Amino acid sequence: MRKLVIFLTLLSAVIFWLTKPAEVQTVEMDLKVEYNAPAVIVEPVEPRFNVSLSEDLQELVYSECTERGVDPYLAVAVMLQENRGFDPSIVSGTSDYGLFQINKINHKRMADLGYTDMLDAEDNIKAGVYILAECLASSDSYHEALMAYNMGRTGCNRAMAKGIYSTSYSRGVMAFYDGLKAGESY
Repeated sequence: MRKLVIFLTLLSAVIFWLTKPAEVQTVEMDLKVEYNAPAVIVEPVEPRFNVSLSEDLQELVYSECTERGVDPYLAVAVMLQENRGFDPSIVSGTSDYGLFQINKINHKRMADLGYTDMLDAEDNIKAGVYILAECLASSDSYHEALMAYNMGRTGCNRAMAKGIYSTSYSRGVMAFYDGLKAGESY
């Protein structure tokens, strides 16, 4: 019974510290352990991604992705492909806005969902993850979903009808995805 109490205490501490912000540097715990059990050291949580995006926005990406069933590494990879500098104020010559480069054609639909300002980083992330989730739900692969994200579902379907199952865009996103998963910095 005593071992179970110790285990549950340690498990609670680990869960608590894994959900704390990354700026926590050390963890000090005073435990009296009998039976010569080994001490457990809980390290601070590092940022989820090695990118120049604030921790608050990284947390938002993670939260939105978790809510919508999207791999957060894929979402960050899309942002890297779309907006390498993570500048929320970027507007492209083709009317793409913000971190996820949400095209103007989607703005009304996103506003109807409550995401009204595509130059606001938080609204843009919520809209970008929403659109990515839609693309993933209607696709059989990451490449297909990324093609739909980039060229719209109609453009993706036309490309696939011609036997094109990946594009330089989808391959670029997947290269960032692999790099993020490997811990590379961007």
